[in-house]
Amino acid sequence: MSLSGNVDALAARVATEFNTVRKEQPALFNVRAYGAVGDGATDDSGAIQDAIDACVSAGGGTVWFPRGDYVVGTGLVVDGSGVVLQGEGRGASRLLKGDDIELLRFTGSAGEGNHIEDCGLLNLSLRGEDYSGRLLNTTYVTRFYARDLHLFGNDGTGLDMAEVWDSRFENVYVEWCGNATLPAVWVRSSQASSGDGTSTDATNQVLFKGLLVEGWRAGAIVVEQGPGSPESIYGIHFYGTKVETWMVRDSAIVIGDGTSNVTMTDTYVYMDGFDDGYSTPVPAVALGGWHLNRLDGLYIGVGDQVVTAGVEVTGGGVSLNNVEGNYGGGAPTSGYHIYVDGAEDVTFSQLTVWNADVINDWTGYVAQLDGQGYLDAFALRPQPFLFERFPSASGTLTVSADSNIKEVVLSGNVSVNLPTGWWERQVIRFEFYNPSGSAKTVTFNSNYKVSSGITRGPHSVAVGESLFAAIEYSYRQEKWVITALTLSAA
Repeated sequence: MSLSGNVDALAARVATEFNTVRKEQPALFNVRAYGAVGDGATDDSGAIQDAIDACVSAGGGTVWFPRGDYVVGTGLVVDGSGVVLQGEGRGASRLLKGDDIELLRFTGSAGEGNHIEDCGLLNLSLRGEDYSGRLLNTTYVTRFYARDLHLFGNDGTGLDMAEVWDSRFENVYVEWCGNATLPAVWVRSSQASSGDGTSTDATNQVLFKGLLVEGWRAGAIVVEQGPGSPESIYGIHFYGTKVETWMVRDSAIVIGDGTSNVTMTDTYVYMDGFDDGYSTPVPAVALGGWHLNRLDGLYIGVGDQVVTAGVEVTGGGVSLNNVEGNYGGGAPTSGYHIYVDGAEDVTFSQLTVWNADVINDWTGYVAQLDGQGYLDAFALRPQPFLFERFPSASGTLTVSADSNIKEVVLSGNVSVNLPTGWWERQVIRFEFYNPSGSAKTVTFNSNYKVSSGITRGPHSVAVGESLFAAIEYSYRQEKWVITALTLSAA
């Protein structure tokens, strides 16, 4: 073959490979090519939506926003998979509301197999311009990712979601979003009891990394089940979060009912001053839900007396680790860094506080540390001091688990029957006291298990003596177990 023939063959091969590579590149849909101006004055809604629709029709790609301010007077909707909206940077490519609208929604339909998938939002600023309605709403999406976003100046929620699966949000800044009734960031399974935004499934496995929320009023971050959803929201994880405001109306962070496995790691909270016309203190963080909800590495700073407590705990099976409260600007009105309100199976470690007591004495087990203190690891079990007295006990004594401290005055021999309602209390403590007459006996029935070295009885209690007993419910054995038994003189 001649030299020219070799060159021609090489050129043909290069052209073929170039075209193959070009075909493999994601399609790019420049909004300017569809008529968007980006001058901060022209309504670019139609042009941008045309670019999005073309991208959806092509099976996905990138909708590109060159540097500019794009006014949006009619809400934008992405309803196909594989669509990524991308700009030149948060400060360079900006979408500005031109009316009271929901600025941008990514949405499929409810239920398995109906979601849009693999969509994203990169290097953009969404600005509310003080109009109402959400800035960004994600409903019925899977594997959504958002990175390097700025959501700013919105009279309504900045980021909302319903039925979102396996998604990530990284380096998202939310400033001056929300209002007197709506939080800045709202993570939930369902947005409504019926109609648009309704879900009967759960938002789950959503990761937030480097989330910043400033200038909020009715809460920075709310995680909850939401209206109409029968499914708990679970697997929501926050890393490196900062929330700060000077307009307090509600808790900075709320992990609400119908949540499980919601974790927050390395979180900074600062609250300084009430919103105009508002003066009611709130918990800085409200920790509810159940099963594996966890705060790990939380700093709470208060510049004014705006909180009832650092963390109010109402959930069961939750934990708080390395939680520091600095209340130099105003002590919590409850007096406590951590306030436990009816919660069960709560675990703490490394609690540090200035200008408040560490924790309320709801359990009766925790020593108070006035002014400044530190409390290392311990577990809080469902043990409010609920007292019950039997003033003259003889024969068969049937007890329930409705109270966990029981004082029994013996007037005769007593046989103690099994409690009921074990799910309400895990440990019951008895004092059997014999005030007069002759020795009495106390026997625990055969439904009780016993720890090593302890018998069910009969146990003799002489006049003036007390028999102390502790029984604990064993979930493994599904029995009450006598774990301690002590006889002492009065």
